[in-house]
Amino acid sequence: LDSALLMDILERQSNPIVRVDCKNRLLYINKSSANLFGLGVKYKVGSDFLSYMKKEDALAFEKAYTEARSTKLPTKATQKLHTKNGWIWMEWEITPIFDEEGEVREIQSIGQNASSLMATQDALNLVFQALEQTSSAVAITDRNGAIAFINQKFEKLYGYSKKEAIGKTPRILKSELTSPEVFVDMWRKILSGEGIFGH
Repeated sequence: LDSALLMDILERQSNPIVRVDCKNRLLYINKSSANLFGLGVKYKVGSDFLSYMKKEDALAFEKAYTEARSTKLPTKATQKLHTKNGWIWMEWEITPIFDEEGEVREIQSIGQNASSLMATQDALNLVFQALEQTSSAVAITDRNGAIAFINQKFEKLYGYSKKEAIGKTPRILKSELTSPEVFVDMWRKILSGEGIFGH
C-alpha cells in the first residue's frame, strides 16, 4: 500500500489507534484517539504517551505495555475515560510489533467503546448478587441442561457445593420420593427456556 493511502485509512478509522516505542514515547496517534483523550493537535511525536493520561489510566497502560513486552503476546487494557459526552469504558487491544531480531520494537493499541458491555456486566453482577441473597434455592442451567450456577440456599438445602453441582444436570437431585412426572415437566421447562422456581 502507498504510505499516503495507508495514513489516510488510519486517520479515517473511528477506532482510536496509538503506537509507542519501547519507552512509551508516542510514534503515532490517529485523530480519533487524539479526540478521545481531548488532545486535538496538542501532542508531540516522541513525547511520553502516558503523560497525557490520568494516573490510574497510565498505570493500566504501563502494566499492559510491560506485559506485552515481556511475554511478546497481545494483551488488553480497560480504561474508564471522561469525555465531553460523559464517562465511557474503553477496551484496548495491546499488540507488540517486532524488529528483524524478534525483539519488541513498538506497541500498537487499538481501542473500542466497551460501555454497553460493561453495563451488561454490571447488571449481571447485580442479578447474581440478588440470587445469592434470595431465600429460595436457585439453579441456572445452560441450553443443554447442565447446571451453570447455584446459589447459597441451593447448597444448604441440597448439600451440593458449587464445585460438585456446576456442570452436572438436575438429575443429581433425583430421588425415589419425587414422581417421574415432576422431572419430565422440569426438563420440558429447562429445554424450552422457561424459569423453574425453587423453594
